[in-house]
Amino acid sequence: MEAKGLLIIKADHPLPVEHAKRIEEAAQPVCEALKLRCIVVENGVDAGVSYDLSPLISAMLAQTEAINNLAESNRLLIQAMAEADGMDPEPTQYLDGSAK
Repeated sequence: MEAKGLLIIKADHPLPVEHAKRIEEAAQPVCEALKLRCIVVENGVDAGVSYDLSPLISAMLAQTEAINNLAESNRLLIQAMAEADGMDPEPTQYLDGSAK
């Protein structure tokens, strides 16, 4: 199993190695299901999950760049439309084809 994150279980007092191993074994099914690596440490009762966020950050940066490119192309399109306004010739007939 390739772990994609880390589950940290902290105890508020020193644990015998045997107890730490039992805690780790009890957490193993959850860790396997979530593709996490489990670590049991001492000092302060706490549990947390930590993931490698670099793929998410890379995807967010790529998405931000794509959004910025889209916004710039929209700005240029609007600018071109504004500059072209008034360049259309006055129509000489109505939509039904009759002359004005």
